Amino acid sequence: MIKKTKEQMMDLFEGVEEGGATQKVDLPSKQKLTELGNYISKMKELSELITRRENELKELSQKFNDLQCNKIPDFFDELGLSTLSLVDGTKVIIERKFTASITAENSGKCLEWLEKNNYGSLIKHDVVTKLKKGEEKLYTKLIAVLKKEQMDYTDKKYVHPQTLSSFVKEQMSGNGAKKFPQELFKVFPLRFTKLK
Repeated sequence: MIKKTKEQMMDLFEGVEEGGATQKVDLPSKQKLTELGNYISKMKELSELITRRENELKELSQKFNDLQCNKIPDFFDELGLSTLSLVDGTKVIIERKFTASITAENSGKCLEWLEKNNYGSLIKHDVVTKLKKGEEKLYTKLIAVLKKEQMDYTDKKYVHPQTLSSFVKEQMSGNGAKKFPQELFKVFPLRFTKLK
């Protein structure tokens, strides 16, 4: 632990700024300065410890993810397995999922494809506008009167990410995978190990 002398601690208090003006302050007792110095040292120690632990946790997470998503699934593929029961009763399962995303640049084409292929019910609409205080009546008629009132508004069409994931999983199973535009929807297959 770092001990500060009264002279070293004086530097901390010499130019205390208050409201933009530098003021001279009376120094606390040596005991109070020592106590403050101890608190500051402890705070620094804890800050360094937190940083070390966060880095350790990040490294452990990376190792865990590599085992869960790469090494064990690769090994299972090599052995031609999808599940395995261990002697202790643990069941190891390799689950396969797909991630997909509708990027801003592909949004129009993706939504068009969904509508054209009878999946328009997946699409959500968010219509956003700003109303002033006292415009409650207008609020109830909002959708019908937006254009008539020439109000600025945003109309966002999108598919919720979880809905998209479920839909893609369904499309990628069986014969649907051949017809589904994987590049358009940025489909990426994932494998991960699950323990039960």
